[in-house]
Amino acid sequence: GREAWADPSLGHRSVLCTPRDRDSARELALRIGRNVHLPATTLIPASLAPRYLDHLARVGEPARFGSVLVEATATAEAEIPGAILPGSLIRPQLVTEDESPSLYRLLVRFGETTGVPVLLSHDLSPDAASSVDPAARAVRILAEGRIDALIVGDRLVQRGNG
Repeated sequence: GREAWADPSLGHRSVLCTPRDRDSARELALRIGRNVHLPATTLIPASLAPRYLDHLARVGEPARFGSVLVEATATAEAEIPGAILPGSLIRPQLVTEDESPSLYRLLVRFGETTGVPVLLSHDLSPDAASSVDPAARAVRILAEGRIDALIVGDRLVQRGNG
């Protein structure tokens, strides 16, 4: 794809899950065979960053790419417990409509559906040093029933029921 849906250093293909459950990021990492000690990136519409992130002005530009840890607000602790790391920190990637329109629309739609316009993202590589082809890995993980669906370009691909 042309859009990076996670920290650019992690690759361009990611698996997303809800942050509303405290254990969702760990469960997803286990499902896809990813190191559970590598934190998920929290995808947040940039306009809503102050709702979830404290002292953002001190961090600045790096928060756009999931490359820093930022203190969580009380709202984040309550609404997105799955994004909270030890020390009440979040690893955010701030998403703008201009830079990533498809991902931004997905976050908005998820927010309309759930009340929380935030998703967690794990790179499809099993670890940061892996050279595994993420697209081939995604198809295999889907075929094995470890994820529910894939979005490829503008298409939704789901595993058959039989």
